[in-house]
Amino acid sequence: PPQLENQSPLDDGPWEIFSMEPDVFRDWVGHGHRSEPHPPLGLVHLDDNSTPRDRSGSFSVHGGDGSGFLYVDGDLTLSGSFTYRGLIYVEGELRVNGDAWILGAVVARGGVRQRGGSRLTILHSRDAVGQCVPRGRDRIVFLSWREVSK
Repeated sequence: PPQLENQSPLDDGPWEIFSMEPDVFRDWVGHGHRSEPHPPLGLVHLDDNSTPRDRSGSFSVHGGDGSGFLYVDGDLTLSGSFTYRGLIYVEGELRVNGDAWILGAVVARGGVRQRGGSRLTILHSRDAVGQCVPRGRDRIVFLSWREVSK
């Protein structure tokens, strides 16, 4: 795939994106999940142990439509047909084994690898990141919805 030239070096950590201190960021994302939600929605932190930023995890998302902030301490494989709105931050390698369409931003500290025949489309959008990344630890969850007409 084509590479962009003259990019700024990677940040010191994901907390810089949000203008946070490392401890505040770790408190915000909380303890990592050992299994992937399907689809990833809201603030999702994937980690196979409690050691921050050791890149030891290996996770997969198999298709679906996700949104929010997906933070992965390790490698992430996207397979099938996957769409995402928001920010994906991978401490390890991002692998694409299907069709992935992302509106927002991607940081893959270990690089990106595409399997033959796979397609990765990233449309950088500050607005999508701002709208989809949850603010604070709590988020609103709709348990039900009902239209009322008079």
